Amino acid sequence: MLFKKNKWFGTFRLIIFAFALFAVINQMFFLHDNNGPLDVVLYFTIQSNIFVVLFLAMEIYNDFLPGRSFPIRSSVHGAVTLYILITGLVYNLLLAQTWDPQGMVLVINTITHTVVPSLFLLDWILTQEKKSYKFKYVFYWLIYPLLYLGFGSFEGSMTGQFRYFFLDYQHQSPGSYFANLFIVLGAFITVGVLLIGLNRLYPKKLSK
Repeated sequence: MLFKKNKWFGTFRLIIFAFALFAVINQMFFLHDNNGPLDVVLYFTIQSNIFVVLFLAMEIYNDFLPGRSFPIRSSVHGAVTLYILITGLVYNLLLAQTWDPQGMVLVINTITHTVVPSLFLLDWILTQEKKSYKFKYVFYWLIYPLLYLGFGSFEGSMTGQFRYFFLDYQHQSPGSYFANLFIVLGAFITVGVLLIGLNRLYPKKLSK
């Protein structure tokens, strides 16, 4: 188990868990707008950070109580890594220049979009189950993003407010709308294939 074999890795995971949990709680209960915390959960950023919290919570639980552990498939680790990396990449490359957060909002925004994605990528590099991925996993990993893109577009059509500009088909041509969706999906596929390729390059022996 990670904590027993390498306390540094265990402590590192606790730090990531604390960062992500702190940011999610603050975003949901203290920094949300008038729509309330449940509305905040519908953002991909928050969902991907919640995935990190849940994954690390289960891993920490398994390390402390190995006799009652709930094994997590290595592909789940890859999926969570993919989603949180896309959160960081899309925000920093496409969305960061569209607004100017200040104060605590800036702090939480930096944690959810930069700190947690960076630290969780390092966690994946250090603790992944080597040579356990298959390239077909990328298709499974796309199910959630596809559902989210569909939901986001539908929700926007009902409320008139879209959570991300690339979901707003009402203020762009059909060609631009689908092009943006293909770009986003292309990012998921590209990063997913890179994760699988890197996983398959490592020697079989685990770093844990």
